[in-house]
Amino acid sequence: MPFNEEIKPNDVNVQITNTNIKIYHCGVLKLEGMFYEEVDKQECVWSIEDKKNIIIYLEKKRENWWPCVIKGDTEIDTKNIESKKNLTDFDEKTQGQIRKFLLEQRMKNEGIPTPEDLRKQNIINNVLSSKGEPFGR
Repeated sequence: MPFNEEIKPNDVNVQITNTNIKIYHCGVLKLEGMFYEEVDKQECVWSIEDKKNIIIYLEKKRENWWPCVIKGDTEIDTKNIESKKNLTDFDEKTQGQIRKFLLEQRMKNEGIPTPEDLRKQNIINNVLSSKGEPFGR
């Protein structure tokens, strides 16, 4: 949110709830509105940039495209947004995690135990076969 004058943190009051936002500068309401959908207010933060802009980061409760941030503002057509990412757009660590997730999903869909399933089964087998195990055989 740009300002025509220099702003100081003590002059700004940003109030964010899960459903709306209010921004005051020197006690004067500069912005008020209801979000298109809910945000996680605990994860929302704001800062002052270049002494003339308030930057607001909103964490949505649900990951989806909004046609506008504040209800009543001009809406965009969200169908025109290219929302697919190529695997190579991610860093190597994230690519590895995505590949692992996709492999595990495919294994589950085919009824094949995943490495995590095998690890859990191994722990259960060790407990059941240990001396003095609580379930008795």
